Amino acid sequence: MVSDKKVANQPVSGNAESFWQSIQEFCQINECSASCQQDDVANYGDVTTGYTSEILGIFWPTTTKHVQFIVRVANEYGIPLYPISAGKNWGYSDAMPSKSHMVLIDLSKMNKIVEVDEENKLAIIEPGVTQRQLSDRLKNTSLFMDCTGAPEFTSIVGNILERGFGHTLTGNRQFNSCSFEVVLGNGEILRTGHLAYENSGPHGVRNCHTKPTTGPIVDGLFSQSNFGIVTKLCFWLMPRPESILPYIVIFNSHEDFLNAIEPLSALKQAGVARSVMHVGNDMRAISSSIAYNLIQPNTDELLTRNQISESLANLGIGPWAMSGALYGSKKMVSAYKSELKRALNGACHCKIHFLPESLVKNAMFVANGLLPIFSSLNKLLPLQFVVNELAKLKANLISASALIDMHSGTPTNYFLKGCYHKHSSGFPTDFGPSIDIAKDGCGLIWMSPTAPTSKRHISEVLELLRDAYESEGFHLYATLSFIDDRSTAIICNPVFDVTNEEETRRAIECSKAAMVRCIRNGFPPYRVANVHWKAWHDELSQQHKNVLTALKQVFDPNGVIANGRYGIELD
Repeated sequence: MVSDKKVANQPVSGNAESFWQSIQEFCQINECSASCQQDDVANYGDVTTGYTSEILGIFWPTTTKHVQFIVRVANEYGIPLYPISAGKNWGYSDAMPSKSHMVLIDLSKMNKIVEVDEENKLAIIEPGVTQRQLSDRLKNTSLFMDCTGAPEFTSIVGNILERGFGHTLTGNRQFNSCSFEVVLGNGEILRTGHLAYENSGPHGVRNCHTKPTTGPIVDGLFSQSNFGIVTKLCFWLMPRPESILPYIVIFNSHEDFLNAIEPLSALKQAGVARSVMHVGNDMRAISSSIAYNLIQPNTDELLTRNQISESLANLGIGPWAMSGALYGSKKMVSAYKSELKRALNGACHCKIHFLPESLVKNAMFVANGLLPIFSSLNKLLPLQFVVNELAKLKANLISASALIDMHSGTPTNYFLKGCYHKHSSGFPTDFGPSIDIAKDGCGLIWMSPTAPTSKRHISEVLELLRDAYESEGFHLYATLSFIDDRSTAIICNPVFDVTNEEETRRAIECSKAAMVRCIRNGFPPYRVANVHWKAWHDELSQQHKNVLTALKQVFDPNGVIANGRYGIELD
């Protein structure tokens, strides 16, 4: 574990007693709440990355004015704060403050969908609004939203501010949001974009239709930083097209996948493959299908190449598998489908499976009906092969259904399954809203380098990553995401038991070494886990560090908001 708890027994800076008295008095006459009780604090203590710190207490605001109040009181009494949206930033920072003795500002109760403008295809939302909440709100409209592979109960605003991306036409969420309302470190409000004018009025279509505006664009300063607390923003939505056709591509070999990279980039540039395409490697595919100990009983040992090949053969897939979706009218999707097949079949050996929703639903209906029948008959007749094939078909259809949902704007918890690959209890039977990989002890540290979308560069970074992980006794679990036609993010992680201190230490050191090597070889990350914030910051030029510190001094002169986040801090 990496811990900031070494300072736990030292005096808390500032007048904590007076601070809490002010907060409690405020909450008695306002619709907010606060607690420094151990039972409440403990609910935020489970982690996936291995980083822990002492939490001083929790504050649950329901309005921007509440956030302003606690920031001003924190300045008065010298109490540091750490805002979270939903606290499910698993694999990056969980709900854990950047340093000990901070008060968490849990924004999950600021969950108003302020407006959905169907004509102008936008939603104005607060940080507590979850993927499921907005998706449900859009069901009876002509619109749908971009979904990430994160679970349904994660915050949309939190993901935008971490520069997360999803799977649809507007998958690059940072570029499809605008007009931030931000509480700065002195308690004042800054409004960005077209909201910057004195008479701009409240959030609405007139100030939410474009990201660029006259003068400097400052939205990005509040992404992956600690300069303020975003309490509202505009999120752009999409009109639901006549046709959505998800697909899966199975590449026959590693070389086939590499040969497909540049044709796929060309398809994105031409506007054919408009979704964010995601390509998973062999271990990523196996991790969500076969428990590790069913392949290798000694989970401390790496799988052999033969074991990996046999597992892939049993699953009927190759070493790389890609998912995406085609959007448009039926005629457009038909044309895009032909172009996708032409480009891939001309570049590599692969199998393309298109997943019309009606076909998958009908197949699932048949599989659900036949499986119990043949399972019963198997007691009388030798039908185990049929039972196994039906079970495999059903598992594939469940995965296909999750992909269809995600590409159609419906979030799913299904993709958490891979986090349990080496878990001692195996895969959960229920992926409902109560699932919590942090409470279940799943270790997860995302490391996310970026590379130009070319065969040469992606081959180089994959070789670097594989060497870094396997040298420390970890498999490389990797997903390549085609963010646009120029850039690819390689989302990778070790799988480990976060309750095992030695295994966690190796996972942290392994992913840290991989990150530093990637940076020094020209493949910097697009996002960084809290266990690596300092190491990432250390790699920056001194000039860049100076600018970040100067910005912190301007926006948060007393350093009360998330000091140390992404390595940015005031002494």
